[in-house]
Amino acid sequence: MAFALSAQSLMILGEIGSFARAEEPKLPQVVVSACRPTAGLAAFAKDPKIQYDMRKGSQFARAAVLHMHAGNYEQAFEQFDHAINVNPINPLFYIERGMARTRNDEPSRAVEDFDKAIALNPNSSVAFFGRGQAYARMSEYDRAIENLDEAIKLLPGNAAAYAIRGSAYISKREYGRAVEDIGQAIKLDPLCPLGFVYRGIAYDLNGEQDRAMVDYARAIELNPSPSAPDNFLLRGTVYRRKHDYDRAIQDFTRALELNPKDAHRLNDRCHVQAIAGAFDRALGDCNEALRIRPNDARILDSRGFTYLKMGLLDDAIADYEAALRVDPKLAISLYGRGIAKRRKGDLAGSEADVAAAKAIKPSVADELALVGVK
Repeated sequence: MAFALSAQSLMILGEIGSFARAEEPKLPQVVVSACRPTAGLAAFAKDPKIQYDMRKGSQFARAAVLHMHAGNYEQAFEQFDHAINVNPINPLFYIERGMARTRNDEPSRAVEDFDKAIALNPNSSVAFFGRGQAYARMSEYDRAIENLDEAIKLLPGNAAAYAIRGSAYISKREYGRAVEDIGQAIKLDPLCPLGFVYRGIAYDLNGEQDRAMVDYARAIELNPSPSAPDNFLLRGTVYRRKHDYDRAIQDFTRALELNPKDAHRLNDRCHVQAIAGAFDRALGDCNEALRIRPNDARILDSRGFTYLKMGLLDDAIADYEAALRVDPKLAISLYGRGIAKRRKGDLAGSEADVAAAKAIKPSVADELALVGVK
């Protein structure tokens, strides 16, 4: 199962805007947007020789990005490695590879790449942003916030950093601070639907459904006619939050028509079909996603969630345990396993799992309650 910020749709930002400018000038008016990525080096590298030196190897990086968006991560990382071998002093390449590693569920390796980028350029707001996002993916929310603080200090116009810091506060169950941060992201970048999605989630989890629905409606208004897989994914996520499951499934299906082997989108459709009670179709999507990515903790969690909704408690526990072997800090799997254990009568085991899940991610109970897991 996937919560919209901390699991699958936390990667919306990575999918739509990870490859935003990497080395931006320190000017408040410059906005790093999740929705409209900007150019990398031309904005600040005035010297033609510097521009030429930094561009060396960029053809490999461009090829890597294309492979990544096609779901071919092995080939993507090969191309990133070529780019870095040709030009090991360009922090942009480490940032791009780090973003790809985060998207590929390798956040600890992503942190290593961002460490290298920051060593090369300690004034890069986007490098700190990327490292903060990776730490959030690792459920290390305090370290995520520290890095996002630095990203914003370096570039007050980094709307993406405000949005992800807001998502970290959501995970910490600090919904007021989340709304404040995401509101600043919206102020900087009012035409990006992602800010409204994130703030809607904060309102939703805080029990302010009317405000949440206003933000969700605005997100759809800003993205009425998607034309790319990531836009369908975004709008489908909003429909899921609005409990409009038929439209959510339609949008995830249209995204899959454009990229049929994208395991992340199969996982999204699996999850929403499980919520809607279409269990056979949900299992079909999860099984296909696992065929493509057999050790993906979040897909295993989604199938576990499906089994839990079906009342197949032993199967649910087996999948949750498989997910936790891959990612021991995956709070949604710990919590789901705790619920399954409680339904089987193992109250001590249930209490231990639920407590561990809340210690990792305080918002986990609120998140799962919205999809009927209590």
